[in-house]
Amino acid sequence: VYFPGERVPVFEWDELAVQRTGEWIRGDQADVFLIHLVDLDKASHAAGPGTDRYRQEVHGADRAIAQIAGFLTAADSLVVVGDHGHDEFGNHTPDPGYLAFGPVFAPGRLDLRQPTIALLLSAAAGTPLPQSYEGEVPHNALIAPYGGSEDAWSRTAAEVQARREGRRSAVRAAVWRFM
Repeated sequence: VYFPGERVPVFEWDELAVQRTGEWIRGDQADVFLIHLVDLDKASHAAGPGTDRYRQEVHGADRAIAQIAGFLTAADSLVVVGDHGHDEFGNHTPDPGYLAFGPVFAPGRLDLRQPTIALLLSAAAGTPLPQSYEGEVPHNALIAPYGGSEDAWSRTAAEVQARREGRRSAVRAAVWRFM
């Protein structure tokens, strides 16, 4: 959430982002919202994971997500992703967490690689997977459209694999021509 012309202290950005998101959702002003909660990341870099400040911001992020979820209807989806994780020293790691719930998502926990988050976003928006999709097609992640039935899952997984193989063949041919 961008705050043009406003001077907002950095550790108040999340609170204002949640407030504005609620206003926009209640006002039916958009179909898709991208909200970047930054307080936890800033606390990790400034104070370090495991510190009181970090724990405070983890709870703050939980409250922010719960508030945003409270603005939604049963027909809405919410996908929460991190752009990275943090190690015990506050450095970035490539293992972000994610949370997805809504009418297209199956209940339960799955550990997914970061590229697979595109599948979650695509399913929530009801859009086709991008041609360059490199993630998995997890069997039990979605109710619909990609995981609604065994046939739907098989077709989607086969399409993704065929596109992936096509890209690999093109790269091999380009490398061969280069040599």
